[in-house]
Amino acid sequence: LAPHLQRAFLLRSRLSALREERRVSIDALDALPSALLLLDAHGRPVLVSRAARRILRARDGLWLDNDGLRAATPSFTSRLRDLLRRTALLPASATPDGGDVLRLPRPSGAPPLVVLATPLPPSSRPPGGAGAAVAVFLRDPANEPAATTARLEGLYGLTAAEARLAVRLAAGEGLDEAADALGVALETVRSQLKAIFGKTDTRRQGELLRKLALDSALLPEADPPA
Repeated sequence: LAPHLQRAFLLRSRLSALREERRVSIDALDALPSALLLLDAHGRPVLVSRAARRILRARDGLWLDNDGLRAATPSFTSRLRDLLRRTALLPASATPDGGDVLRLPRPSGAPPLVVLATPLPPSSRPPGGAGAAVAVFLRDPANEPAATTARLEGLYGLTAAEARLAVRLAAGEGLDEAADALGVALETVRSQLKAIFGKTDTRRQGELLRKLALDSALLPEADPPA
């Protein structure tokens, strides 16, 4: 009987440690001012931060039902779920060129929600697909600050013009939109983007946006695009 009792005690200790690790993980996510979800390979939530829960509860362009995340229209729901499926199949080192960013329209008329999905390491995906496979950053431009121009200048040595472009890209704008908003030629923003890649040690727009999203999640500060 003693060996069985010993194994039961060890199993109970391990389960307690796992529960404590999960609690710490949830507390850490909730402390982030930006919205973050961890999803499994099937798009089901593993962990959802407090900021993300606020966005989902509003049901304005994005919410969670029994089938997973749902957008305001069937078309955008299909695009969102396809994005999550494709991202879950990617290795953690993959950096698709901008294909991992989606802007979701909102029935309220508020600015679209910006969704950025990135694959997680295989170590977070145990057999059976129950672990987190995809990290999803959500940004609500109406209520949540993005990475600021001042911080981007300080962190990466960007010029003021490059930082303004980077902030707009982080908000989900395309190069054409950013060029129009900043009042410069498309070739100018392309040249600035190339310089931003060099200074941030990135090679593709999707890789850059993930880096900016993480910066926004950890170090937010209100500074609307100029």
